[in-house]
Amino acid sequence: GQYPSQGSQGGQGGRGDQGGQGGIYPSQGDQGSQGGRGDQGGQGERYPYQPDNNPTSMGQQDYYVEPGNNVQLVANVVGNMAPGINTVWKRGDGVPINRRHSQQNNILYINNAERADQGIYVCQGVDTTGSILFEYNANLVIAASPRIRLDPQQQIVRPGDSPQIECQIVQGDQPIRIQWSREGSQELPTSVAQNGPILQFRGIAVSDTGRYVCKASNAAGQSEAVAEVIVNDAGDDGGMIEMQQLSSSQGATVDLPCRLAPSDDMKWRKEGGSLPDRATQVRTALRIERVTVEDSGKYICTSQGRMQYVTLMVERLTVNPAKPKISITPSNTSPAIGDFLDVKCEVEGLAGRGLKVSWAKIGQSDMGDNVNGRATLMRIETVTRENEGLYRCTVETRAGTFYEDYTLSVSGSA
Repeated sequence: GQYPSQGSQGGQGGRGDQGGQGGIYPSQGDQGSQGGRGDQGGQGERYPYQPDNNPTSMGQQDYYVEPGNNVQLVANVVGNMAPGINTVWKRGDGVPINRRHSQQNNILYINNAERADQGIYVCQGVDTTGSILFEYNANLVIAASPRIRLDPQQQIVRPGDSPQIECQIVQGDQPIRIQWSREGSQELPTSVAQNGPILQFRGIAVSDTGRYVCKASNAAGQSEAVAEVIVNDAGDDGGMIEMQQLSSSQGATVDLPCRLAPSDDMKWRKEGGSLPDRATQVRTALRIERVTVEDSGKYICTSQGRMQYVTLMVERLTVNPAKPKISITPSNTSPAIGDFLDVKCEVEGLAGRGLKVSWAKIGQSDMGDNVNGRATLMRIETVTRENEGLYRCTVETRAGTFYEDYTLSVSGSA
């Protein structure tokens, strides 16, 4: 059969190691089994292909390609190509080769592979009389390589705990082999055992802290993912990490909240540097006055072996002559738990034209069930400890959007 030539040729796919004898024609070496191969037959039902003579078998190789990719099936018959011999590719099951694919001499180009393309492809050497002198088999396997994810990707545990990590197969054709290892080592610690996709720790020790690698492989390829296990022997709560995020404008005063239980060893530090000299600890919070852009970063609160991260982002101010004057006035400058609180956001310099005022709590999707923010007024009927934090009054005008922040600290909440 003749097949249309394709302009672009797919890349060479992975091949197995099962290659044949590669005997030199016309010597008659061991002849491979011809079972399962056929011609495309007539237009009616297909008939299995049966050669008239006994062609030399040039062996068989496996080719693997993922769905949608390209691969070249290369018949190792160049040394047997005497003058007058042509090569013809056929499918072993008698199905016509799809017109997406093309033949060039001893190479069959498989383009945009589909599941239906899987099977045995036979390259035949045919002389001028039509006799088949030799055959080469290419076993095309359409297989998706594995994609995995680890659950959890990071965990902090205490010595003696028995945590586990699951290597979950997101996609890929079975059979898939899963192998766990410790990063930088071929062997797992004695406290760890692999049970299929599960990496199970028994009585974990501080020395087991590290990164663990799951490698999933099948005939089409392999993928790896890494999970981190931290063993914290400080405190009884396992040192679990909580994370928060705050943003502020340059020059404002911000309170970074620490939700951990107060203790004598509670302290704050900044990752990768020292605390600003304008920072003081107020009960459990870290207060930074007149914040600058350089104060942005990750701050860590520790208490009784637990850690909490607060990421602070300070926004640089730009001079805008159309900026209104925004003043925030609370009805009580030191509210306590149970108090009533009104906070007004007053705007001057816009004559009330094209003005929209709204309230929001930084780092939260809403301000809380007991907080009612309507235009310039934010009202808290009964103050609770959860109301602590940074609030922002945003003023939208025709000239732009402006804001002023207000930090609510509740007395008696420590």
